Amino acid sequence: MFAAIPFDQATTDTYFVVAHFHFIIFGAAVFPLLGGLYYWFPKVTGRMYHERWGQASFWVTFVGTIVTFFPMHIVGLLGMTRRVYTYEPNLGWDAYNLTETIGAFVLTAGLLMIFGNLLWSRFRGPPSGPDPLYGGTLEWATTSPPPHYNFAVIPTVSSPYPNWDREDRQEDVRRFERGLLVFETGHETPASTVRDGYLDEVLEMPSESGLPIVLAFAVSLVFIMLLTTHYVIAGVFLGVAGLVLAAWHAREPAEG
Repeated sequence: MFAAIPFDQATTDTYFVVAHFHFIIFGAAVFPLLGGLYYWFPKVTGRMYHERWGQASFWVTFVGTIVTFFPMHIVGLLGMTRRVYTYEPNLGWDAYNLTETIGAFVLTAGLLMIFGNLLWSRFRGPPSGPDPLYGGTLEWATTSPPPHYNFAVIPTVSSPYPNWDREDRQEDVRRFERGLLVFETGHETPASTVRDGYLDEVLEMPSESGLPIVLAFAVSLVFIMLLTTHYVIAGVFLGVAGLVLAAWHAREPAEG
């Protein structure tokens, strides 16, 4: 709506801008993120959260969001400017600001309920099983939490909801039993033929380690030293980076 120049000129630097931005961000970004936390929590942790408490936390957070940010639209249209530390009383904004403050406490309580539920469920929640939500996508076709290699064989996919295609999942089991391109140990990846893109073999990748972080830090120091014209020190760190890279790739792939 701020693309309309007359409206933008009337509401610039008022609390309408604050309200509009945060209302949209909470609805379009924060709530989907919170929903994703609940949706994939059983898959990541292998435990279920308290469903009733989850429903209650949603409604408390939802109401808190409305009560916090909706009145800001009104005070913005009434002329309340943003980026001001405090305001004179009796300007017609007091009741709205009090409502927003109450809403902020309600919103905080809702968010604490969400994270408290997830934290408690992480250690005390009942086992979720592989597919507690009857999801249609592939992550629900493996255990919860998933093994390090995700899938022992590359899953067969023939529809947008492959987890519901029981024949495909049974084919995965048959391929595993026959030992066809099984990825169940170490850090492995499939390789395909160059010309046709057919599955060809299983490649062993560098093992999991903290060395990539050390490598990234050493390379960063190389460029920092170059930018500050400390060329000798840059050469030293370049040598360190080379040694770390060699050590990383010399490690045996970890067993799954």
